Amino acid sequence: LALEGEAGALAHRVALLSPGFEEAARSRIPASPREALWRAVATGEIEGTTAADPGAAAVIEGLSDPEIPAELSAVIEEGRLGEGILRAAALFRQGLDGDHRAVTGAIATLRAVGLEEVARRAALQFLLLGDRR
Repeated sequence: LALEGEAGALAHRVALLSPGFEEAARSRIPASPREALWRAVATGEIEGTTAADPGAAAVIEGLSDPEIPAELSAVIEEGRLGEGILRAAALFRQGLDGDHRAVTGAIATLRAVGLEEVARRAALQFLLLGDRR
């Protein structure tokens, strides 16, 4: 069932929040710069992507191989991977409350420990559901 207009756009957003997010992103030609950003984040193909707001800029930076926060790097280097992941989740929570640098650090950390898909899904959810400022 192919939906058009507003219903199609809403169905696409919901699909981007599903486990099949990457396939959903590839199945639709972006109809706006915002949809192009969602597609880039979902597929991990962010080169050349521009941000229209600070939250989007934080996501793009996090997916562009920045250094992870020093405090998380130290924890991970000490072999405390689980703690590092939990602290990255806490950073992401700060990002939901408007701390965009925390979003960047959380995404970068998840990617650095091999959780690329988790990082992209979290970034996409952040963009789709918005921060809470």
